[in-house]
Order: sequence, then C-alpha cells, then structure tokens
Amino acid sequence: MAAEYRQSVQRRLERTGVIMQDLRQRTGTLVAASGIITGLFGQRVLDDPDGAPAWTAIGLAILLLAVGLWNCLAILTPVKDRGDVRDVPDQEDRRTRPLAPYLRLKRDREWKMGLEEREYQEIARRARHDATQASQDDGPDVNTEAQLVSYLETNLARELERARRLNNWTIDRRSRWFELAGILLFAQVALWIVAVAVE
Repeated sequence: MAAEYRQSVQRRLERTGVIMQDLRQRTGTLVAASGIITGLFGQRVLDDPDGAPAWTAIGLAILLLAVGLWNCLAILTPVKDRGDVRDVPDQEDRRTRPLAPYLRLKRDREWKMGLEEREYQEIARRARHDATQASQDDGPDVNTEAQLVSYLETNLARELERARRLNNWTIDRRSRWFELAGILLFAQVALWIVAVAVE
C-alpha cells in the first residue's frame, strides 16, 4: 500500500514539470503576440503623417506592454531549485494573506523534482528508528524488515508530496502572472484600436 502511494505521488510530482513547461510555452506565445500587435498597430499609428496620434492611448498601450512583458519574464525566469524547502502556504494562508508570498525580498526555494542524498539518508534513518520502535512496542513476532520498507515508503511519499505541493504552489503563482499578462494584452489591443480610430 505504501509503495503504491509513493509511486502515485512520484507520478504527480513528475507531472508538475510538464505543466511548468507548458506554461512557459504559452508564455512565449503571449510574448510573440504582444510583439506582433505592437509592431502592427504601432507602426500604423506612428507613420500617419496627416494626423497627430492619440498619445494617451499610445502611452497606455506601451505601459500595458511593458507590464505584460514583465509578468512574462517573471514566468520565464528559472525557478530556484536550491536551498531548503519552506512550508508551502496552505489554502487558509492564501485567503488570509494573499500577497505575503509575493512581497518577500528573499527568494525561497521554488521547485523540487526529487530528493538529495542527505534527504534519503535522513528518511532511511527515520524509517529504521520507527521500525525499531514499532518492533519494541509490538513484540518479537513482528516482521521488522517489512515494517522498515513500509516506513521507508511512507516517509519517501511524505517528502515527495511536500515537493509536489511546492511545485504546484509555484505553478499556481506563475499561472496568475500569465493570466494578468493575457488580460493586459487584450487591453493593449483595445488601446491600439482606439489610437487607430482617433487618427
């Protein structure tokens, strides 16, 4: 039972890498779309020699482009995958302090795909301790080796689940940046259309 659970957690952890790659690909498409829209509309508005372009709409469109590209760059930056894993905010923390993770100056570890050697050693040490403790509590008839494997699988699953939660939190945060960049792209298109119509 513990082995199946660990394998399930490991598959879900591996899936987070695929999700992050997909998010980055969509972000690249958004950056390209922003460049094309700015190039097409911006050239048309600025090249009109007869009328003065709508400078307010142009300025706002360029501002939205800059903020949208900033969000895209935040998504495309490499995740920090070194250091200690802090506790990932749970749903209650997100409701009561939604901006706290974004306002931190120090970047914590944001991504984890597996366990390091020292972590495996600590998990094995804990599993041996738990199995020994259980055999002392349950008597000499208990299969200590089977308990050791069970405790090892359970502790591995716990650590992998913690890594998966961290990765999901990072994906969730970057997905919000992507949504904001998409909204800004639509607003930018609307402002370029206004600037062209005002000409």
